[in-house]
Amino acid sequence: MHSPASQQPPLPAPPSHQSSLRSGACLGLLRPLAATAVSMAAGLLTLLPMQGQAQVQLQLHCGGTLVEARGSAQRQRLMAKLAFSLALEAEAARSAEALATLQLRLDAVRRQLQSLAVADLQVSGPSTWTGRNSRITASLQVSGKLEPRHYQSLVREVGGLAGVRLAPVTGQADPAEDRASSQALLGAAYQDALRQAKQLAAVMGLRQVRPLQVQLEAMPQPYLLKSAAADAAAAAQPFNADELSPPTDRLSLQASFCLQ
Repeated sequence: MHSPASQQPPLPAPPSHQSSLRSGACLGLLRPLAATAVSMAAGLLTLLPMQGQAQVQLQLHCGGTLVEARGSAQRQRLMAKLAFSLALEAEAARSAEALATLQLRLDAVRRQLQSLAVADLQVSGPSTWTGRNSRITASLQVSGKLEPRHYQSLVREVGGLAGVRLAPVTGQADPAEDRASSQALLGAAYQDALRQAKQLAAVMGLRQVRPLQVQLEAMPQPYLLKSAAADAAAAAQPFNADELSPPTDRLSLQASFCLQ
């Protein structure tokens, strides 16, 4: 194992803390990392997605102590839209009757959603099955997006229609901010891993911390949801979209450092 010819500069500091990650929008920091890898004399810095590890074998050179640190970051974003979905059902003794009732109920749902200026409206094809007492149930799914100010109307006016079952509503951020948000989150996750490596180096009495490898872990975007029940009792205060959990993005990475 050989010592590096020179100490490499740290990666760029993260941008503003007001953004977070959306999948595939972090190329802004990939290029500086790759350039650093080329310039290293005796070490190799790589930034690879986790799914690429099985295809690329790397030999890391460190003339000191090799350590690994896991960095993570998350950010809340402003809510720009509400994404909703609902199930619509109708029951009758025969399939034709159940489908006819379902069609009438869908028409009522469409009219109400149109009054709320719903966007990206999607309606699945209907399906039928035999339930209790040999009665036929016909159902379909409806989804779309609307502005947060229409949350109360969605819950009470749409959710109160016959045959409607609302699913939890999710908040969505403005996609125009995805790229800047991605860069900020990636930088914050790397700085978290680098901070851990520096703390360990200080404990060991070492001064140099050189990055060798960074592996990104694709993370889902979980939402903490507040359910909107269509058959809930009337309350004094309206359903408020501001009480929903904001869109939250997360990112984790595994970084290898050489301590000297």
